[in-house]
Amino acid sequence: MLLNLLYLTSPKLFAELPHKLDLHSDVKLRHQRFDHIGPLLECLFEKSIDLMVLEYEYLHYKAEEVMKILPQYDGLKLLIAKEPKEVFFAFRMNINYCSSEDIDPKEVEDLIRACIKQKNALSQQLEPYEKKILLPQQDKENFKIIQWENLISFEQKKKQTLIHQTHNISFTQPMSYQEVQKKNLPKTLFYELRAGFTINLNHLRSIEFIQNNYYHCNLSDGRVVEINGSDRVKLLQFLETIS
Repeated sequence: MLLNLLYLTSPKLFAELPHKLDLHSDVKLRHQRFDHIGPLLECLFEKSIDLMVLEYEYLHYKAEEVMKILPQYDGLKLLIAKEPKEVFFAFRMNINYCSSEDIDPKEVEDLIRACIKQKNALSQQLEPYEKKILLPQQDKENFKIIQWENLISFEQKKKQTLIHQTHNISFTQPMSYQEVQKKNLPKTLFYELRAGFTINLNHLRSIEFIQNNYYHCNLSDGRVVEINGSDRVKLLQFLETIS
């Protein structure tokens, strides 16, 4: 078995802690460290992560911002802390484990055992973040988290992407359309209706003939997307393959 560990820690701690964990683990561990919150969270959403290791001292002024997002992540979390107030902080933010840099063998064994138990449980179901998409904002530190079911469509707007959600929520995403396409979106659910325009098929309500070779695709939020006859044929063929 292989466990994936993500670290938001100082280089000094990362140079020491993985070795201690490896030394007392009966399974193979893969360690990956990040300097910033943004890249860590993107990896967190798109890979199966078994444990996130955080160093309170390293978070500095970003601590509160990180902790606003962490409760949405169901994986195990370990905080390396020094002061009593940091331990209280971990408790308040629902962090599973809290330890000093001198983590002892028994703590490591308990931690690895918990990770294995959770991994086995999650292997029987879809992992939490496989049903959500993480979209970094302009500063790369803030993110929008959207459940698949709430994402109606996204379309190309020059070098950015226009996102439409349920409840008439829309915003411009500072990522290219192609970058959004590469996110962990299932091809059987998100379909490119025409070049530069992808919809969630669960939000497609009807297809109506308009005139000549043109058709209207009516979406759940009331918007209408015009397609030509060729696009309609491709759509119907695709729907037949997944029905």
